[in-house]
Amino acid sequence: MRLPRLDSPGARHHVMNRGARHEPILATDDAKHMFLELLADLPQRFGIRVHGYVLMPNHYHLMLETVTGELPRAMRHLGGEFARRLNTELHWDGPVCKGRYRNRIVGTDSYWRHLLAYLHLNPIRAGLGEDYLRWSSHPAYVGSVPRPEWLTTAELQGL
Repeated sequence: MRLPRLDSPGARHHVMNRGARHEPILATDDAKHMFLELLADLPQRFGIRVHGYVLMPNHYHLMLETVTGELPRAMRHLGGEFARRLNTELHWDGPVCKGRYRNRIVGTDSYWRHLLAYLHLNPIRAGLGEDYLRWSSHPAYVGSVPRPEWLTTAELQGL
């Protein structure tokens, strides 16, 4: 039996997941755009604030805040719909991700700030180059692209 996810209204989370079978699940621009489209739906549909993200070829990291405590429902929607669409597009079957998403509760502002830097530096540390930063929330934070309506930046910029 699975233990329920820790979540409560106002909780901040570091959420991540990897591709099953070590597959690159976010290797194409189409896959990344599809994932971002689904991510953009979470604030309106589930009361989730998206504070940061990075999409790597074989995994993703998200910084989420649950306004109403709906993280499990939101992630079931995101993961399930992404798997359904990617399986259809690539003619795959079966799970897309390595299992259930992993999440850690972020309890301090210092860890929250550190996490944003960790996400934004992930492509650089992986040797993907600065151009790859476009698949993260970094350009919106530094003002090189307009901030998507669904991305919340004010809190972290204030810290």
